[in-house]
Amino acid sequence: MKTEDRIKKSYQVAVIIAIAFIFSLGTYIIAVEVLKSTNQIGVGNLSLETLLQLRYIIYGVGVAAIILIRWLRGIMLRKSPGENEEILINRLFRSFIISFALSEIPALLGLVLFILGGLIKDFYILTVISFVLMFMFFPRYPHWRDWVQASRSANCCYPH
Repeated sequence: MKTEDRIKKSYQVAVIIAIAFIFSLGTYIIAVEVLKSTNQIGVGNLSLETLLQLRYIIYGVGVAAIILIRWLRGIMLRKSPGENEEILINRLFRSFIISFALSEIPALLGLVLFILGGLIKDFYILTVISFVLMFMFFPRYPHWRDWVQASRSANCCYPH
């Protein structure tokens, strides 16, 4: 199979997975709205002080997830001389999966805040952050193709 065909196949699978991740954010929104409409929020029985501390921790973990994504992508997408296209395609795909999975962390943490304390505004803020991260790391075929084809130059750009 030609390199171009292998890149396309991996890219197409990545797009399907990316769309599934994005739909999961929609599922969280639907779940939150259903729970809100049935008044099933704030089941954690936490004090206001504890809830505010948890809120700061969750936002901190969300920021840490963003930093972790950038750091991991830098490491995972570092090229070494002599690597063949198959290794590069696999590395690119793995980097995409990890980036997208970590991009969902803020929304999941927002869901936790909503369930424990009824903090709907925080849920939506964190979900928007997840959506923006997913938009940033959504696979783009020209970037993937160019990154793999530039296999002779080490430490090139980071594809999306």
